[in-house]
Amino acid sequence: MKIHRIIQSCFSIELNEKILYFDPFKIDYNAEKADIILITHPHFDHYSKTSMNRIINDDTIVICPKRCRKILKKWNARGLRPGEQTVIDDINIRAVPAYTRLFHNKILFNWIGYIINEGSQKIYHAGDTYYIPEMEEFPEIDYAFLPIGGIYTMGVKGAIKTAKVIKAKHVIPMHERKKDINEFKEQLEKKYPHIKVNALQKRSSSII
Repeated sequence: MKIHRIIQSCFSIELNEKILYFDPFKIDYNAEKADIILITHPHFDHYSKTSMNRIINDDTIVICPKRCRKILKKWNARGLRPGEQTVIDDINIRAVPAYTRLFHNKILFNWIGYIINEGSQKIYHAGDTYYIPEMEEFPEIDYAFLPIGGIYTMGVKGAIKTAKVIKAKHVIPMHERKKDINEFKEQLEKKYPHIKVNALQKRSSSII
């Protein structure tokens, strides 16, 4: 598996000979085409039509929340509700709840994060969420993409708690706003030394 951070909450992952993109935003015009695009919610910094056009082709499968009707129609996407899943070749994609009190309200929007299961490996992209009790039911996660910015998402304390609860082996912080990713790495690894933090900066090189 190869992980590349683009910006904000946008990542590309090479997994099982497929290219997956999460929350397409500010993707370069010459980026590799996507096999699968996963959108957590329709805010501008998680879903850009320009970025979509740069990575989509006739065979790309787009997945998004069931309530995102415009995305479903425009890209012929598959809509998922929290708890639902779909399988693409050997990659199992499960939608999980993602919400906050105000800007990502659970009842109003029903937006999602994703748990990707390929073989024995589990990858979690949280989307925009606080720490929420549903996380206690998640399986153990190998790679967790967690927001740390606060206000619109969980902050540093929430991300540290989440990493512990989901028994993450690796954490990739995202949506940091004004937070220092390296400071987050120091705090999490000091409290839970068995969890490795991959502190990818904006436009970072990939990790494997």
